[in-house]
Amino acid sequence: MDARELLDRVCEVSPLPATTQRVLALLEDPNASYAAVGRAVAGDPALAAEVMRLARSPVHAAQVPVDDLEAATRRLGLAELRDMASAMAMLAAFRSEHELALRIHDQAVIAGTLARAVAAALGHRRPATVYLSGLLCEIGALACFAVDPEGYGALRGEAGDRADMRAYLERARYGATSWELGAAFLRRNRLPDSVCAAVAADPDGDDVLAVSVTYFVRRAVPEIVAASRDGDPEWLERTHATARSVGIDLDAETLAQVVLSAGAEALDELHARG
Repeated sequence: MDARELLDRVCEVSPLPATTQRVLALLEDPNASYAAVGRAVAGDPALAAEVMRLARSPVHAAQVPVDDLEAATRRLGLAELRDMASAMAMLAAFRSEHELALRIHDQAVIAGTLARAVAAALGHRRPATVYLSGLLCEIGALACFAVDPEGYGALRGEAGDRADMRAYLERARYGATSWELGAAFLRRNRLPDSVCAAVAADPDGDDVLAVSVTYFVRRAVPEIVAASRDGDPEWLERTHATARSVGIDLDAETLAQVVLSAGAEALDELHARG
């Protein structure tokens, strides 16, 4: 199966949820009101919870608190809301009870939260964009598993947590890495170019910091999760080394605080999503 065939089959195997399709259709209407968008978002509990959480996040802490979905959609803006709805719809479409898919999905939630926290600590002008890049950093892996569960499951079993081996095996099987496939899938769904470039780990992307942070969280999150499970005392040193290797200039103490805070926030979000 080549990359184009895989992407063509993804939409057949994992269509977007109907509730989110309605939200996205409304967001394409230039005459749609914020009140109508708020009502549509309310029909998707997971999206509604995420919209409220983001509207109340530290990024908007200096603004007046929001108490309803119409105010939250105004706070985020229709363009950011569309991107968020698309991202969550794609993750929901690939939801599976298989252990590997669940693990990838949960790590994606952690990666998104950590990416936003690192971007904010570095003073990135749009941490919400980096959040999307982190959240979707493994959308290609989820797509591969949805279309080719046996083959991709065996591939990940052989590669383990070795990213270079995984990329080699993915390219041999599909003609592209899951990162490249994920970026192509996002482009088909009209996600911003900066997000697509970050997911693809494209060094020529116009948002270099987003590329670096997304690459970092993709590599670091599986190791952080394993370290927290196994009680590995050296996880921070390795995580800091990974951050430095991609040009993320945070000292070890600051990075530890960012990781621990983001981890707690991500766990709360995972519990909320069920």
